[in-house]
This record gives sequence, C-alpha cells and structure tokens, in this order.
Amino acid sequence: MISAEFDQNDYMAGGEYEIEFITNGVEHEVKIDSSSGKVLKTKQEKLDAEDLAEYEALKQAKISLTQAMQKATKSINGKIIEAEFDFDNGIPAYEIEMAKGMEIYKLMIDSMNGQVISSQLDDDD
Repeated sequence: MISAEFDQNDYMAGGEYEIEFITNGVEHEVKIDSSSGKVLKTKQEKLDAEDLAEYEALKQAKISLTQAMQKATKSINGKIIEAEFDFDNGIPAYEIEMAKGMEIYKLMIDSMNGQVISSQLDDDD
C-alpha cells in the first residue's frame, strides 16, 4: 500500500476512503464508501518513470506505512486522515496528516528509521 486517505465529502455525513497500492508495475486506486464498505470506483494506471523511481525508493524502506502511522499516532494522539509515501527532494519518507480537535497536523516520518522528521500544525485553509 502506498497511500490511504479519508475524504469527508465537504463535511457532510459519511465520506469515502481512497486506497492506492502497486502490483506488477501498475498503480491501483480504490474508492470505498466509509459507511457501507461498498467499492465506489476503481482505477488502474501503468507507472511512469518518476512513479517507478518512487516505488523503488518505497521498496527500500525499513518501516511500513502502517508502522509510520502508528508512530504518528503516538506523536500527536489524533485521527489519521491521510497517509502516503513521499520521495520529494530525494528524501524517502511517509507524509501523514492527522486531525486533533479542530486542528490538522502534518508529520513526516523517516521511512528508513521511523523517526519523526517534522511535525507542524497545518495552517493551510
């Protein structure tokens, strides 16, 4: 799995999960209704050169996305709303967004050692 996200449909009741994973050089995206568990949409796309480079970096990670999510939860004690592997600026890390009360936090977790690289309150509106 390379990412998992919850979208609350513009703050209305319900929402959906978006899960992305890779098999055999193909990225799969699945959207699932958060209330019923019904699959709403699936999409498949062959990885391009940039995506393949990011996937190779992900395969070198020493900790999983699940472990990074656990580390983030211990750090902030909130609810995860988005988690994904990121290879921006040549740094392999997991980017995790968490909600705590009415605030959103963004954390970067090192994919090699599980350390929190950064943790900040997201002031984007």
